[in-house]
Amino acid sequence: MPNEEILQLADVLEPLVTPVIVAREVVWATPDELENMRLEFRLVLDIWKNSLARGDLKTYLSLYADDFQYLGMNKGKWSSYRLGVFEARPLDGVTIDDVMLLADPEEPNLYLSRFTQVLRTSSGPVTTTKRLYWRRQDGRRWEIVSEDSG
Repeated sequence: MPNEEILQLADVLEPLVTPVIVAREVVWATPDELENMRLEFRLVLDIWKNSLARGDLKTYLSLYADDFQYLGMNKGKWSSYRLGVFEARPLDGVTIDDVMLLADPEEPNLYLSRFTQVLRTSSGPVTTTKRLYWRRQDGRRWEIVSEDSG
């Protein structure tokens, strides 16, 4: 898109809200495909959120891919780290708002989810913007391949 066209959109673009996708080619999904994907994804995201809130490490970790990476940690090291976090800081609840899901335009079956996460703890709420990078296996199974927040 030329700069002149981007400038025409400047009044309606919202930082950290309006996604901007740079791709060589965009493949559009049908409305039915989008609705099915949204439902599938929301179900798996709710499983992730609820297992985090309950401290159910087994269910929580089952959503992470074997090749998961986070800050140089593989899944095994990261799982040990998360166990320590689960034990050190029990949660009173988890809230997720402003969920966005974007398909990677270059890598089939790879998705970015971004949302506002509020962890309710005995010390008070902790609010972050969370990003989970998902791979959709076999057209159904969703697994997290990486994550970050900030």
